[in-house]
Amino acid sequence: MDGFLASVRYSRRLLLKSPGFTVTAVLILGFGIGANTAIFSLIDSVLLTPPPYPEPERLAIISMPSENEPDEFFDYPDYLDYVASQHTFSALGTSSWDWLDVVQNGNAERIKCSFITASAFQAFGVPFIIGRPFTAQEEVPGGPLLAVLSEPFWRTHFSADPTVIGKNIVLNGYSFQIIGVSKPINSDYGDPPNVLLPLNAVDVVSDWGNGRGRDNHCLFCVGRLKDGVTLAQAQADLEVIQRNLVARYPEDKGYGVRVDSTYLAETKPYVATLIVRFASLGFMMSVYRLLSRVSLFPNRGTNLG
Repeated sequence: MDGFLASVRYSRRLLLKSPGFTVTAVLILGFGIGANTAIFSLIDSVLLTPPPYPEPERLAIISMPSENEPDEFFDYPDYLDYVASQHTFSALGTSSWDWLDVVQNGNAERIKCSFITASAFQAFGVPFIIGRPFTAQEEVPGGPLLAVLSEPFWRTHFSADPTVIGKNIVLNGYSFQIIGVSKPINSDYGDPPNVLLPLNAVDVVSDWGNGRGRDNHCLFCVGRLKDGVTLAQAQADLEVIQRNLVARYPEDKGYGVRVDSTYLAETKPYVATLIVRFASLGFMMSVYRLLSRVSLFPNRGTNLG
């Protein structure tokens, strides 16, 4: 204990006699502590916390990579062909999203909305707070305009009203009947949407550009693997389908198919950030060690007795 107290007293005298070193050391150590906290918080939230879905290891992201775009989205006709021919997924769903204007109590606000297939609810497997999802029969072109609210949006904009089912929400000037409230669904690589709409609604309140053609790759595709099926087996299954599509449709030439773990797909955008932060932290620590050894601080090493 005496040795420890002597070291503390010596360190105190050293720091007081070298104010330049003291300020630099405090700044670098403060940065290092903050950077460490940020890095490990990011690691915990992104890499260690599992996705908020039941059996997340069975959830997969399916893309159609091309020479110019390794993470190319799906087009609607190819999606339908995959649904009809695949053998390895218990559910295969798709979605697209857009910013829509909501009018509530006379106030206008722009919110994120996703247009998804009914099968996407089955693929994600998120529970409903109240109400129900829409069905495959309701999502066809010309079908009813229905809406499922995410739980956070329901709480902030409808005060968690349990009687919200059957009421309407106005989006881009069109009235949608609310039929359910679900846990948040991350139906793309970004933040979860506020409202989920059937895919037919995209024809009414959004713009698909080239529409539902094979050359309009704008759909995020997600699937839930059948029990016991691996990603490699699903990859092989879908590759057979893609080869057949390439042989039948000129628009599919140059496109492949890739099955990724949802966990890996969602963490991939953060890998570069983690590398940069680790490199920055290592650089600052190296600077600190260098400054502690050079003669920039002439009082270090003198007799402080």
